[in-house]
Amino acid sequence: MLKQLKTWLNKAWAAVKGWKTMAVSAVLAVIGVLQTADWATIVSPQRVGPTILGVAILVAVLRSVTDTPVGRRKSDAAKSGDST
Repeated sequence: MLKQLKTWLNKAWAAVKGWKTMAVSAVLAVIGVLQTADWATIVSPQRVGPTILGVAILVAVLRSVTDTPVGRRKSDAAKSGDST
């Protein structure tokens, strides 16, 4: 059973290749909107939401310049001739 679970998790992890960082960005954006953390001790209360939103946008931008395009595997990018 453990081997089946590991196989399933490996397949699931591979299936989301190219989307994991975007999911993290979305989570960070939600955190920024909800302001669930006490970020007021780090930044002023008026800047908490925009600060976290800025971090989320930064992660999304970084994701767009990493080794595989969003939603694509390296092999898919190589087949289409993408060099990123």
